[in-house]
Amino acid sequence: MLVKTLSCFFIMLLPLSCGLKNETKKKNKGNSVFSEISSEIIIGEYELALSSRLWINLMPTIGEESKPALISSVKLTDKNGKTLPKSLQLKKLYLMQEDKIEESTFFEIKQEESYEIEGISRNNEPTFDFDTSVTIVCEFIYKGKNYRIAAKEQKIEKVY
Repeated sequence: MLVKTLSCFFIMLLPLSCGLKNETKKKNKGNSVFSEISSEIIIGEYELALSSRLWINLMPTIGEESKPALISSVKLTDKNGKTLPKSLQLKKLYLMQEDKIEESTFFEIKQEESYEIEGISRNNEPTFDFDTSVTIVCEFIYKGKNYRIAAKEQKIEKVY
């Protein structure tokens, strides 16, 4: 009788412990997906690399209250100088530091050189501070397929 009661008790706890394990995996899965992203990608004839510049704009404005904004400029470049196709489109930008992730879209995308595309995003309520480093992940689309490329240990500067 005691064995039967204990076995029922453990059987009832089994789904709870499995559920906890699954929750932990889900919780940690977010950053592990980004941590496996390469800093260089070869897609067909293109060898792509990501460079960036990040800064918090502390410039005061006249006549209105201003909050510091985090500006991100990223460049997706073909390392061999090949002309990038017009079908390559920048979509999202992720900034990560430990457990924090900020996601933004590009408010400006330009292609001044044929071998690179630059995207600029702005976050008016940044969670990161200047003089710290983040990992940047840029998401882009080429021929209908999503790709991600990373730049690690990118320092956030400040501008007055």
